[in-house]
Amino acid sequence: MKSVILVDDESLIKRHLREYIPWTAWGYRIVGEAANGEEAREVCEALQPDIALIDITMPVMDGLTLLDHLNRDHPDIRCIILTAHRDFNYAQRAIRHHACGYILKSPLQLAEVQEALARASRDIEANRTLSETRDAQQLLLHQYQYPLRRQYFDHILRGVLAEPEEMVRGGQPIGIRLAKAEYRLLLCQVDELEQYKQRYPRQDDSLLEFSMLEIVRETLQEFAPVRFELFPIALGQFAILLRQGGSAAGARMEAGAGVGTGVGAELDDGDVAGFVVEFNRKLERPMRQYLDLQLCMAIGRPIRLLRKIRKVHGECAALLAQRFYQREVHPIFAEGSAPFLAWPGEVFDSLQREFVRIWGDFSQDGFDAWLHKATNAALQYRPGPGKLREWIATLNPGSGSNYIAESMPPWPDFAHAASLYQALGRLAMWVREREKASHTTPVRTEIAKAIQWIKSRLHEELTLDIIAREVQLSSSYLGQLFKKEVGSSIVDYIQEQRMEQAKRYLASGEFRNYELAEKVGFSNYPYFCTMFKKHTGMTPNQYRSSVKPHYNVGVEQIVHTAPFDQG
Repeated sequence: MKSVILVDDESLIKRHLREYIPWTAWGYRIVGEAANGEEAREVCEALQPDIALIDITMPVMDGLTLLDHLNRDHPDIRCIILTAHRDFNYAQRAIRHHACGYILKSPLQLAEVQEALARASRDIEANRTLSETRDAQQLLLHQYQYPLRRQYFDHILRGVLAEPEEMVRGGQPIGIRLAKAEYRLLLCQVDELEQYKQRYPRQDDSLLEFSMLEIVRETLQEFAPVRFELFPIALGQFAILLRQGGSAAGARMEAGAGVGTGVGAELDDGDVAGFVVEFNRKLERPMRQYLDLQLCMAIGRPIRLLRKIRKVHGECAALLAQRFYQREVHPIFAEGSAPFLAWPGEVFDSLQREFVRIWGDFSQDGFDAWLHKATNAALQYRPGPGKLREWIATLNPGSGSNYIAESMPPWPDFAHAASLYQALGRLAMWVREREKASHTTPVRTEIAKAIQWIKSRLHEELTLDIIAREVQLSSSYLGQLFKKEVGSSIVDYIQEQRMEQAKRYLASGEFRNYELAEKVGFSNYPYFCTMFKKHTGMTPNQYRSSVKPHYNVGVEQIVHTAPFDQG
């Protein structure tokens, strides 16, 4: 049975709830009561109930404040709000404060109570299942010794294990079987790593890493029985050591490999590139299907002495930066990769001056021609990606004033752009949206300020009173003026902006659905899904599937005669 506490300052209400609702028949039992929020906190601390029924209006501490405390201190307790008000605003406020249900006290409808309790119970069971899954995965994680492998490889990179004999001896207790042989190091990293890190809560890091490494291990073992060692390095990054030497026909078979070690032959000297390309192709499908990610690989030169692992790893880490000039992700080999060139200051200074001139007298054709020229210059001179990202970020021409759309999606984040095409695609998207905004009818300063405030705080609670205080107008006057200037009520406008921001997040793929719901002001994910479908006619997942990430829009069409493309 699920345990329940009742929190209400009216004794008659609590008595009515105890006697009117068939708790035992429904699978619940009342374990405690409280008359205000402070008492309820003590009861929750002592009894750890599954569900709390909470009145909104109480002395000492009201229900909404209690919700905030319980969400922080006891996130596993599911809270259902009790209120005598039918006003939907109360429900919205309760949901924003992390309530999972809402019940009218008068008249008390058993069907509504039962549904609210059932919804809370389903949420509890789902959370317990997730916790059990995480615990099981943590056990597997320990059994498969990935944390020990991470520590072992870190010791190699920091020089703690520097001599071949130390490396061989240090790896044996955890199933790592290095030998005095020739190896190839593959350094693998999740493409668009920063966006990937933001998509999942930190408590899922171990589970994500385990899943990724298991896909790699199983793919290697099924694809080709070559001897390998697999080492996690950091979230989204790992290394593979492939044993190399001899020909395929004369390869020596080895048995008794440990977990993650692989069983089989040494890699054929003559077909390293073909092997890696095919392995990468085999990995693409499960990585996208199960984890929705893509890997970038850097392959170092042959390692003939184990003490060279540290040096080759550093070379591979530098090679990963070559991904910036690839249109599509594919393996990067040390053989044939050219270093980045010195920064051609005069070339990019000239491009910056030309951008300023174009922006002063904007035309889409002029910008498209400039974008084509900038892309060609980047591909021709191939400066370091960091410097080029910084240069693109300095192009921000600023914004005008008093336009409804002046608070556009902010100046893009170029620092974490995975490629040249993504960075310039973000710039092209921003320019299009900014140009569209410049043709919007200007509005009064107070309304422009209100719009800026709304768009910059979509993740927060937004009410007419809060916004009116910010722009120093009365609530009633702001409501009338906003409707006159913008053409919609302030409540409808907020909802529309939240939905539009959610669509942008879904298109970018940066966040999981429940995360982006919170980022646009919805703490209750089912309610967000309902409103999103009402606004778009699709569920969030359907919308995500219907769009492609838009960061390459414009660049693919504009850049078609570049002098060369290294990727």
